[in-house]
Amino acid sequence: MRSLLIGVAILILIGFILKSMTFTVSFTESAIRTTFGRVSESGVVTEPGLKFKLPAPLQDVTIYDRRARVLEAPGQQLATSDGRQIIVHPFMTWSISDPEVFYRRFARGAGGREPREHYKRAEETLTDQLRVALAAVSNYSMDDLFSQGEAGSKIEQLERDIASQLQATSGEASLISNGIEVGVVGIHRVRLPANVTSKVIERMNDVRGRIAAEARNEGQAEAERIRSEAANAAERIRAFSEVRASQIRAEGEKEAARWIAVLADNPELAEFMAHIEHLTSGFGRRMTLLLTPNSVPARLFDDQYIESQTNRTLQNTPQVDAIPAASPAVPAENDQ
Repeated sequence: MRSLLIGVAILILIGFILKSMTFTVSFTESAIRTTFGRVSESGVVTEPGLKFKLPAPLQDVTIYDRRARVLEAPGQQLATSDGRQIIVHPFMTWSISDPEVFYRRFARGAGGREPREHYKRAEETLTDQLRVALAAVSNYSMDDLFSQGEAGSKIEQLERDIASQLQATSGEASLISNGIEVGVVGIHRVRLPANVTSKVIERMNDVRGRIAAEARNEGQAEAERIRSEAANAAERIRAFSEVRASQIRAEGEKEAARWIAVLADNPELAEFMAHIEHLTSGFGRRMTLLLTPNSVPARLFDDQYIESQTNRTLQNTPQVDAIPAASPAVPAENDQ
């Protein structure tokens, strides 16, 4: 039993020793193998696979990811060539081009072999360089950056200028000296400062208020024109109606004068017509009359009376053709 425990302990110890003497490198990674903190000639490992090293603290390994990383720098307020203030938010992609140089440059100080600390220091350096390169904004006016003409915006040209300035950085701050390679440099946002934005909003409100006032004035003028045309049309219609009514009234009075003259010469006819009107309009369409044979209305239904009155009228009327003759059918109509 004791020998079994000793054997298991030896196997565990061998496992820890093997783990401390091996490391794995992926095809997207590079490793820096250091001996007593120094990079040896064969210390840079770029080939993927299982690798060996001496146990710590004789040798240590730092593994870097060689894939591109994205850095978004804080916005920086800059002045264009025409004196306008804008806030530019740049970004860039970068990767490790020389792992050994990158390790020598950023593995100093606190953090030791921790790659995240190395990335953080590298991004701080790149952010400072990017802020310096943003000075190229002063070579462009606001119209150049936001032009709607045929030439278009020059933001792409500005991005190329910023990338060129980053590549042209010399000395210890150069990209080569840091083992860094820059991929894409761009501007993902451009905005106005808060005080400028408020002024722009005020001007927009003024412009919109002026446009609204012009629209209201145009609407009022159009409404006034429509009302004026309607009033003129109504006046013309009223004048025409009055003239036409006068003409109809004159014709009616002329025609009525002829009938009045006929009735004045024939009082019996006037009395007859009055009785007819009284019966047709005074009682309505349906009625029941209880009359004595000698009553005045009853004579209207007497054929002899109707014939005598008609003959008298025809004898005393000079324009007999213009007067419609009363027929025995008249009482039949009133009987309805």
